[in-house]
Amino acid sequence: MSENKKNNDSSSIWHPIQGPLGAGLTLGALVFMGSLLGILTRMENHLASFWLANAIMAGVLLRIPASSTLFGWLVATLGFLAADLITGSYPLKAGLLTLANLVGVAAIRAAYLRLTRGLIGIHQPLAVLHLACACACGAAASGMVGGLINPVLFDDGVLIGYLFWFVTEFANYIGILPVLLTAPALPDLCRRVVRYMTTPAYRANLLPVLLLMVSCVGAQLIGGPGAIAFPVPALLWCAVSYSTFATATLTLLTSAWMLVSYSNSLPFNAEAMISLRLGVFLIVPGPIMLSLLMQSNNSLLATLKHMAARDGLTGVSNRLDFMERARQQLRSGGSPVGVMMIDLDHFKAINDTHGHAAGDAVLVSVASRIQHCLRTGDLLGRLGGEEFAILIDGHSAEELAAIAERIRLTVVQAAVRIPEGVALPVTMSIGVAVAESDGRLSIEQLLAASDAALYRAKNEGRNRVVVTSLLPDWSADAEFGQGAVR
Repeated sequence: MSENKKNNDSSSIWHPIQGPLGAGLTLGALVFMGSLLGILTRMENHLASFWLANAIMAGVLLRIPASSTLFGWLVATLGFLAADLITGSYPLKAGLLTLANLVGVAAIRAAYLRLTRGLIGIHQPLAVLHLACACACGAAASGMVGGLINPVLFDDGVLIGYLFWFVTEFANYIGILPVLLTAPALPDLCRRVVRYMTTPAYRANLLPVLLLMVSCVGAQLIGGPGAIAFPVPALLWCAVSYSTFATATLTLLTSAWMLVSYSNSLPFNAEAMISLRLGVFLIVPGPIMLSLLMQSNNSLLATLKHMAARDGLTGVSNRLDFMERARQQLRSGGSPVGVMMIDLDHFKAINDTHGHAAGDAVLVSVASRIQHCLRTGDLLGRLGGEEFAILIDGHSAEELAAIAERIRLTVVQAAVRIPEGVALPVTMSIGVAVAESDGRLSIEQLLAASDAALYRAKNEGRNRVVVTSLLPDWSADAEFGQGAVR
């Protein structure tokens, strides 16, 4: 599978960006802006405290494959050079810094694609390890160039230059890339934000963020080497409360704020800066991995819940789920409600003659055909064997009779092809019970009434619909069709 094909689903952070020209220009603009922001955190005669441009470039190259062209790389190079030159760097310094940046980006991109086999994104805890290894490769590549040019640019040794460059680049990559690799497409992100803000309980969901802000302020006020760990409990709370993207974003903002504030408030010392940068950004993987584990567990629980509520053969609600959802729907009350009991005619003969595989094929086909006759809010369940039940509200007895007849005709008019290749005709009998729902009806009473109507349909020759209407006192009121309703 080609790299571009693997990245198709994950690359559309910006839907309007299409083609190498648009992607390349976007890459160059983002690199330029990221470089300017990084230069604002640059201490005199030293590297920036927080350099965004390299990680942004690597993230865009991975998420938007169309940007990874010669044109894209050239525009990004111009972005690096322009930002340095217009902020006062002399050409040699700008060129050497840009070389170190580009070498690191190329290394991290190549390492990441090789480790993940072209699968872009962070979907499981192992992906964080892959990302960390790729970040180390990119940082090491930048460090080798940085070590060589350190005596020229900063009048310092090769080894200390390598270590400082490596730690700085690794910290920036491990902090920024998780945000870019988990970012949804912008339209989807906007929809999520709007939906979240309109959720009644969203204010309560802001508590982890508020605690995070308080812990950051506390760390700044108290100070000391242990203060960088103050936000960790709040970040872990965020991890179990929010999505991986939100967790990565909050972790990045927290780490960047602490790094910049500490770097500017302490006298410069290479060893201390290396320790600080590494310590701050090693906080990042923990909350992200916890968030991934929570997302994985939530997904597994949702899958198990779905499996527990579904009939394993037909995929419709099983008896337990149907009864529970029917009770909830009936409690709302306020509209006519009808329950249909459906039984396939002579189903035992199908199993005895053609085998259980043929019977299963018939049940699957019938369930699918019934579902296509219903609205989204109508409730269909398999109660057992060849018996199905439907709960529909908002229709009169005559309308329910017409719906039941449409279901019957949909099944009867087309034979079911069984595994033997035989086209098997199938008929069904349907009993319908209709009542005014006032919140006091029980699903058991409606099922009993519809089962009695089904029994009549069977006795009167099968392959027909019989409808019974109930009064609020649950007594029999009237019958529609007096046999078949056609």
